[in-house]
Amino acid sequence: MILIPALALAFGGGGGILFVRSTQTNRLPNTAQRTPVQTGPITLHIVDETGNPVTGASVTLWRNEKYDVIHGPARVTMPVGTTNESGDLVLPPQGITNFQVTSLDGHHLYAIGEITVSQGEQVITLSEHPVHTITGQFVDEQGKPLTDVQPELYVGSQSFSKLTPGPDGHFIGWVVPGTAYYLVFHRTGPGNPIEMKRDLRVEKGQFLDLGTITVRSGTTRGQ
Repeated sequence: MILIPALALAFGGGGGILFVRSTQTNRLPNTAQRTPVQTGPITLHIVDETGNPVTGASVTLWRNEKYDVIHGPARVTMPVGTTNESGDLVLPPQGITNFQVTSLDGHHLYAIGEITVSQGEQVITLSEHPVHTITGQFVDEQGKPLTDVQPELYVGSQSFSKLTPGPDGHFIGWVVPGTAYYLVFHRTGPGNPIEMKRDLRVEKGQFLDLGTITVRSGTTRGQ
């Protein structure tokens, strides 16, 4: 049985730094000591698998904070912007070296990795299904994509990460291989039932695509 605290989930939006705690994230890479110190501006050049630049890709930096024996490490994420018409995003010097890139607006492309240059340009290639991810698309009872869904991944009773559907209802979550997750979600607004997908697990080197997920509204409760 999973215990979800505060089932009326409140999900944050917009920019800023978000702290998320997890019970089993000690296997996530923390590569800050192995990557070069940024000495100047870095241009992330985002392309698809054919080498074409991807416009409007969303870039987020992340790192794991000091490990806590009770709650695990706190994962710090910092949205930094979107790529321009040339597929570029310039990062000023900063201390976070892990990145994740998402392009959900008609592309459904993703990447996760680390910054490996101290300055200059780094090319990042997006793919449809990067490893160690859970993806899917939220739709209503008529099959129309939904953006008003609040999804969150849990490990046991602890929140692992809050997800944000794209303009066409697609979402992605990076996970730890071999760990069982619960996906908890509901439509915004009062009276909407909270739903759950249990025991979601991604093996090392694999991904999990949940396909389309039909989300109920409050008017269909009990049907």
